[in-house]
Amino acid sequence: MFLRQSTSQVVVIGPVLDADGVAVTSCVVTNFSLAKNGTAAALTTQTLTSLGNGYYSLALTTSNTDTLGIAAIYVNNTTMSMTVFRWNVIVASVYDALVSTATNATGGLLTATGAIATLSGAISTLTAPQVRTELATELGRIDATVSSRATSAQLTTVEGKVDGVKAKTDNLPADPASASDITSLQNNSPTEAY
Repeated sequence: MFLRQSTSQVVVIGPVLDADGVAVTSCVVTNFSLAKNGTAAALTTQTLTSLGNGYYSLALTTSNTDTLGIAAIYVNNTTMSMTVFRWNVIVASVYDALVSTATNATGGLLTATGAIATLSGAISTLTAPQVRTELATELGRIDATVSSRATSAQLTTVEGKVDGVKAKTDNLPADPASASDITSLQNNSPTEAY
């Protein structure tokens, strides 16, 4: 759920229950606390109206919604319980685009069926020379990156050295410290008498 930054808004909270699970219908605004993006803020003069069955409407002020991030309302009375209610407080223009401004209108979201022509000022129009300039800049960055790589001659040198190492290791016995070699040496050694 979203709240529009620095805007008075009415939210519904509840149900508020007592220790026996019965709906509390006599809450006052000071039974609740507000946390604005993790920082506690007092609820004192806001209008709280019982809607019945433990539900309440709470009129938040502009100072309650002035901090971007998570706004949370929770019950602070130890004899009552209620789920913590959380809203994302977002920038007014983003809220308007998501919630109240018509699609394809200035400040609204674009839809797949909207004509690009109706978005005057929303899309940058580059001329052909400007596109070429942008393209040349980006290609220059790519060329600089590619030129920092190894050359063909350098790769050939490395390949030659790897081939030389491989030729030497191919001549090594498959199992130079084999137990069978040690056993055969022991069996063929002369026995000394003491």
